[in-house]
Amino acid sequence: MKKLLVISALVAVAGLAGSSYATPVSWGLGSPSGTCTSGVGNECTFTSAGKTLKARAYATNDNPGLGLFVKAAINQYSGGLGVKSPSESSGSPQHAVDNSGKDELIVFEFSNTDYLFTGFQIGWRQNDADIRAWIGGDALGAGYNFFGTKFSDLGSLGFTAFDFLNVPVNTTQNFGANGMAGRYLILAAAPVNLGYDNKNDYFKISQISGDDRPKPPVEVPEPGTLALLGIALAGLGIGRARPFRL
Repeated sequence: MKKLLVISALVAVAGLAGSSYATPVSWGLGSPSGTCTSGVGNECTFTSAGKTLKARAYATNDNPGLGLFVKAAINQYSGGLGVKSPSESSGSPQHAVDNSGKDELIVFEFSNTDYLFTGFQIGWRQNDADIRAWIGGDALGAGYNFFGTKFSDLGSLGFTAFDFLNVPVNTTQNFGANGMAGRYLILAAAPVNLGYDNKNDYFKISQISGDDRPKPPVEVPEPGTLALLGIALAGLGIGRARPFRL
């Protein structure tokens, strides 16, 4: 019985301490990883280490890139994910994520809230690759439809923005030292109103990386749990010290 008490206490403490460990996850997005449906408003699904990431595409409905989001088609290529907005050519480089005319974006959705997104990579670019990212949207729930949203609406929907200028290929772009938590990650060719430069941006997104550590990330055993372990160990010591009697 005393041994059982000790084992139970050790399991309890190990379980609490173990929850502080991080589990990094990276999803490769280039063809032929994942599965994609077809047509405008389609979806791609990727699985890594048992974790699922979904991706959908949108584009603005006007050329200045300030209008409402409309559904677009997302496709896989050897260099990563690209977007074809309505009425756009499917040839290169138009099938990349771009801001030539309408501004295009990809919405990545993790299956749970508060996923810690840590970075991304592009696997192909042409001309330039200025990228704006947004992370957040926990309150929106699963499968949120961004149709009719504007870039200017994302802050009020619980998103934090990040800017990455002239992004090189196959190089991880990090969201700070510890990443940023949220259900959604949005990556877009930098909207033209940001005024970085006059170049059009074309790129394909090849990798998303993150970390499924819980929130809060570190759980410390409560004093009561530590006391239980101490009592159990002391009890086992006393039991061993007693002589055997018939």
